[in-house]
Amino acid sequence: MRKTFAGAVITTATAAIALLLVGCGGGGSSTTTTSSISTVASASVCAAYAEVKSAGSSVKQLSPGSTSADQVKQAATQLNDSVEALSSAASQAGGQVEPSVKDAVTSFQTKLFSAANQPVSQQLVTVGTALSQLETSLSQTVSQLHC
Repeated sequence: MRKTFAGAVITTATAAIALLLVGCGGGGSSTTTTSSISTVASASVCAAYAEVKSAGSSVKQLSPGSTSADQVKQAATQLNDSVEALSSAASQAGGQVEPSVKDAVTSFQTKLFSAANQPVSQQLVTVGTALSQLETSLSQTVSQLHC
């Protein structure tokens, strides 16, 4: 009788452990995956935002008196490329991040492209103003992502 009782306890304990492992594995892995995806997406947006700030810093350092139209064009193109990367990262992140970044990027690009046929000094003012407005628009979004 003792062997039967001990066998039943071991079988029951084994089954309970197996159920716990299955339950933990299923729920835990999907939570971890979801958490990892949002963390990766958030990190991607933050990295892209850092690139925008870096490219923006390069534009802000250009001087109207000593900058050629080609230099402005090159800096603006680099800035636009980094803004495009930010927009792409926001699309992958989804949620509230995507529409707020998309709106800010669209507004920025409209202003950036309007500067194309202006004199160099005015291009720098227009791009600088657009960049400042972009950073202001994105500040709340990136603070939510803890960038």
